Amino acid sequence: MNPSPDIDSDLLASYVAGEADAAQQAVVEQWAASAPEHARELERLRSVWSWSEGPSQVADVDVDSAWKKVSTQMDEARVIPLGRPKRSTWAWVAAAAAVVGVLLVGRVLLSPTQQELVATTVHNNALLEDSSQVVLSPASRLVAVMGEERSVELDGQAYFEVKRDEQRPFVVHTTHVDVTVLGTAFEVTAFDGNDTVTVRVRHGKVRVAIRQAQGDSAGDTLVLTAGEQTTWVRGDRLLEREVIGPVERWAGRIIQFNNAPLQQVVDELNSVYDSRIVLGTAAISGCPLTASFGDEPIDEIVRVIANTFGFEIIRNADGSFTLTGDGC
Repeated sequence: MNPSPDIDSDLLASYVAGEADAAQQAVVEQWAASAPEHARELERLRSVWSWSEGPSQVADVDVDSAWKKVSTQMDEARVIPLGRPKRSTWAWVAAAAAVVGVLLVGRVLLSPTQQELVATTVHNNALLEDSSQVVLSPASRLVAVMGEERSVELDGQAYFEVKRDEQRPFVVHTTHVDVTVLGTAFEVTAFDGNDTVTVRVRHGKVRVAIRQAQGDSAGDTLVLTAGEQTTWVRGDRLLEREVIGPVERWAGRIIQFNNAPLQQVVDELNSVYDSRIVLGTAAISGCPLTASFGDEPIDEIVRVIANTFGFEIIRNADGSFTLTGDGC
């Protein structure tokens, strides 16, 4: 932006900087009143100057530190007597505008982006921007912002395997409960409109806190570790620790057995894989199994079970499996 040729640039800059004497002010104001474009040009220059001297509105950027270097040099330029034109003032106005522009660009570039995931009828497997993994269950939605706090707003059910970062907590916000972790695998079930929220921990540790409603005292807080869960019910102000069951399913694909009787194991596998596994002898039905299975094919899972207990596998003509053995 260059001032009109009928007024001196330094005089115009002195005016907006508040350094013009009465005679100089009169000249500038007369010039601004002589034409609409002059008035607009003066107003634009005032705006740039007010940005440079006013309090910064740029969030999440250390504006004070960046601006201090410029304003200090501007203050040094102002020690020149007021009645003397200052050739450097216009340059400092331009520098101020440049600093503001750089900071605004920095804000855009440094602001964390919002990531939205939706699952309709099938599970949605995704990687968040911090490299944490999430499996969103059907009819669920989440919005994640990976800033200084890794924040997730959840409506529905999601399984998380969180990338550990001690400097940036990972917080799952639901309507009634907040779940904070550093690095772990856990699941939150919190559908908007439902009266319950369930948090289950596969491994690691999480902190569950009931959100404080307006006018209420702070809600209960509970730390859960691997193999534990809690279920909040609307109206409750306390959280209770529970042990997860012998058979747990995570993310719709991971099956975890915790000292589960073998008969319960094969029943679950037959349900998930639509397979047919039969125990050939009653003596092995109570053998306890502790294991986790993900995307392995069913024949590989059967082989793992057989090797664990020393059982024999019989592959039948109809594709079913029979496990036989003398006991555990």
